[in-house]
Amino acid sequence: MPCSPEGTTLTYEDFGAPLLARHCNGCHAANSTNRRGAPVDVTLDTVDEVRALAGFVFDRAVAADSMPPGPEGPTRAERDALGEWLACGAPTRADLAPESP
Repeated sequence: MPCSPEGTTLTYEDFGAPLLARHCNGCHAANSTNRRGAPVDVTLDTVDEVRALAGFVFDRAVAADSMPPGPEGPTRAERDALGEWLACGAPTRADLAPESP
């Protein structure tokens, strides 16, 4: 999914980190005590880790709805927003800040 020409207003701080904390990091944090079978090399603790795994996250959490497993996963709207954020490079606030002259 390409980033729309308008870009995104979603940031790691305001959207990505809270969504990951609610739905992903129980299994995909480096310090998780019960990864429930999540591969040890799939950690989503930082924006850089998310960016490195953006295609994997998109495929599993947006396109296929297979992650996280179970009925308590993100809503379709949250999954679509995750797709938008990932497609636009998973920006942080600093990435979207206007440049100073």
